[in-house]
Amino acid sequence: MVSVFEESGYIFDFNNSVSACKADDQAYNDLTAVDFVIETAEDFLFIEVKNADNEKATEKSRKAFFEDLHKPTFPYQVGGKFKDTLLRRWACEEVFEKPIRCVFVLEYKSFTKTERGMLKEKIHNRIPFSLNKAEFGGKKHFGKFELLTVNEFCDAFPDFQVNSIQ
Repeated sequence: MVSVFEESGYIFDFNNSVSACKADDQAYNDLTAVDFVIETAEDFLFIEVKNADNEKATEKSRKAFFEDLHKPTFPYQVGGKFKDTLLRRWACEEVFEKPIRCVFVLEYKSFTKTERGMLKEKIHNRIPFSLNKAEFGGKKHFGKFELLTVNEFCDAFPDFQVNSIQ
């Protein structure tokens, strides 16, 4: 199975995964989706990628993205993608026997470490970790949330390759 996908100016190679799909290619009415759903031996990865430093991005689009990042609705949009992806897959009767790690890969050099930390907390608060409670079967649906650069993603997941599109 070939599991190589293009997203936001990068080629993601998930060939060493158990399974991989480009989740946002599948439309389901008003439900959004993360870019990738990857199954590893230990868990599922729900991965959303944003790259404002993409070579194709214009100064105008970078400025617009910076403004979007600071809007109060941005964490809801990103958190909603993780939530909607789970809901869509449950609706298709998919069962997650492993924890789900939510990963937001954000490449934007102008975004400071402090801003990244604040955004990480805001998005984390939009992911329904409460589904892990006993009244929902006690399964640990959402394991954790990570906001990473591409380099941090490569360090955290050395089995996967990420390369810039030349």
